Amino acid sequence: MLHNNIIAAPATAPGIAGVSMIRISGQSSIEKIENIFKGSKLLKDKKSHEIAYGHIIDPKNNALIDEVMVGIFHHGKSFTGEESLEIWTHGSPYIVKEIMRILGDLGIAVAEPGAFTMRAFLNGKIDLTQAEAIRDLTEAQTKFAHIQALGRLEGKLSQKIDILHQETLDILALLEVAIDHAEEEHDIEDMSDQHLIRVENLIKEIHTLLSGAQVGKMSTEGIKVTLIGRPNVGKSSLLNALVDENRVIVSDIPGTTRDVIEHRVNSQGLLIRFFDTAGLRETDDLIEKEGTKRSIDALEKSNLIIHIMDQSAPIQDEDIWIRDLLKGQSTKILTIFNKSDLPQVLKLAGNEPIIKVSAQKSVGLDQIFKEISSFYFSGGIDPENDILIANIRQENLLNQARESFLSAKSCIQSGESEEFTASHIRKARVFLEEIVGKTTDDAILDRIFSQFCIGK
Repeated sequence: MLHNNIIAAPATAPGIAGVSMIRISGQSSIEKIENIFKGSKLLKDKKSHEIAYGHIIDPKNNALIDEVMVGIFHHGKSFTGEESLEIWTHGSPYIVKEIMRILGDLGIAVAEPGAFTMRAFLNGKIDLTQAEAIRDLTEAQTKFAHIQALGRLEGKLSQKIDILHQETLDILALLEVAIDHAEEEHDIEDMSDQHLIRVENLIKEIHTLLSGAQVGKMSTEGIKVTLIGRPNVGKSSLLNALVDENRVIVSDIPGTTRDVIEHRVNSQGLLIRFFDTAGLRETDDLIEKEGTKRSIDALEKSNLIIHIMDQSAPIQDEDIWIRDLLKGQSTKILTIFNKSDLPQVLKLAGNEPIIKVSAQKSVGLDQIFKEISSFYFSGGIDPENDILIANIRQENLLNQARESFLSAKSCIQSGESEEFTASHIRKARVFLEEIVGKTTDDAILDRIFSQFCIGK
């Protein structure tokens, strides 16, 4: 990874707009832009965070490109930590393209996705959880996604990890002292009890963070709700009613839906991702078989499953097959009786909760949204105030840290030497450091920052 060159990229969305902004960062970038900026005062004479008014000129022919405002940020005082500029232009795609061409002629490289945030991370302006929070904040579509991303950007998760990390270092220091002075007399039992209490507290704190992992990921990625049922029970009609538009084709012909169709809805501060699936049944149609396979794959990735049945018809073999299939699922399942506007014929054994709706009449839909919201809050997590991890990377590393602490706990309880306990504590320390990016290799960084948009 090269980070000593000057980079530039549009930081505003492409297309026609009132204004557009091009971000530039790197050593001597202000000096470079002096070659194409004409104003009443040299940019190098401006203080950091000052704005300069002037014009961008093509140095090849002195042609005027645009009237602009340029923001100047000195080394150590910018988002990236480097000397940086922001060029604000009229929102013409042609103007942006021309300025980017001129910057390229000056030897300034086009920034890759996430390049500016990566430089901020590498220069110590933010840690890795804050970098990920910038991406989450940019992509936030709901109230809770916004609140949680903002909290992580402000360093709430970083501070929590730092507390765990410092406690880990303290325990490790005590163990190292015990190892270095193993031949001297000391109260081994008392020290072991102390170590055990501190390790158990760390396990408890990590468990608390992990308990909010699903809510954190659902806030960031959306609640994945899969609609499943045999053909012609009204899955597509229900989806259209839930999203309040004709999103999918509705037909009396079985097997109309062949693929998994997604539609997103913002409701009560939540992003809900509905997935309409192919009707499940035995078939010789190769395309429909593939649709069934994709439906089952969608179930595995769901946070919530809605099993739709037709209350106006007796139970079918396909209904029974689907119910047997769902018995092996650990995911929460809502059973929906559709066509509640027609006389009820369908009956199920047992007393499982049933939600009755009419997709055609848009009756009972509020109850579905209420159940989805209840599911989101069911773990007792407060999404507005609790510290929540946001992605599978953070979750996996916390799980690995917890496993290392659990191994350390077993060593202490079984009376093994401090060397064995310390080896597990060291592993836990590394996993905690990886969360905030203290010990993360280039390949992982490239993968994380490649998910950002251009100009970020």
